[in-house]
Amino acid sequence: MYPDARPCQWWLSRRRTIWALEHADAVTALSKHLAQRVSILTDKRVSAQVIPNGVEMVHGNSLPDAVPDVFSHLENKAFILTLGRLHPVKGLDILLDAVKVLKNQNTSVPILTICGDGREKNRLLQQTRMNNLADCVVFLGEVSGSKKAWLLANCSFLVQPSRAEGLPNSVLEAMSYGKAVLATAVGGLPELLTSGENGLLVEPANPTALANGLQKMLNADLSNYGQNALRVAREHPCEKTTELYLGLYQRLLEA
Repeated sequence: MYPDARPCQWWLSRRRTIWALEHADAVTALSKHLAQRVSILTDKRVSAQVIPNGVEMVHGNSLPDAVPDVFSHLENKAFILTLGRLHPVKGLDILLDAVKVLKNQNTSVPILTICGDGREKNRLLQQTRMNNLADCVVFLGEVSGSKKAWLLANCSFLVQPSRAEGLPNSVLEAMSYGKAVLATAVGGLPELLTSGENGLLVEPANPTALANGLQKMLNADLSNYGQNALRVAREHPCEKTTELYLGLYQRLLEA
């Protein structure tokens, strides 16, 4: 759980969370960071087993051949991708502010494609209009299947500007397509990303830092970053995650 998550802040919710952790037969965490949070929250009385998310690796024959009609405006254009629910914790308002910083510096910014839906949509749309970003930011709504595959296969890189995180599937998915990732150094993201190797990590909730990160990514050797990202993704196959959970359930049954 996140240190700034409401269950950790509200006294009653915090007590309930601790009770549930201490009475569970087993506790799992998506990252070492979250496992540490469990230990801190329970005064080291509970140890969580780290079982990270897994990702389906991409094969050549599974890549989309044609551009989906709804994305025809992106064909043969450079674009940056972000995937996830439109929620304050995802930091998309910070990302829009970062794009504004670059635009004010007369930096040429690829189209930012925001995929997802949620309670922040109207506020983010308003922020885009107020900051005059409509020419370089598009909202595509929820995407899945071949549409998401096309976006992942053709984006320049993924941006994950979260204020807090576990171990996001969107980052693993992008890495499985050989894509570099620009992300904030929160949660389990530093366990996947190494600045200068498979992407960049920046300070969270800081538009200037994120703008500098975007600028560096635009000037980086993304092909080299992408190859390193692919190697990390291969260390997190779905089969490995399944085996870890099956092993845990077997131990619980035997106990």
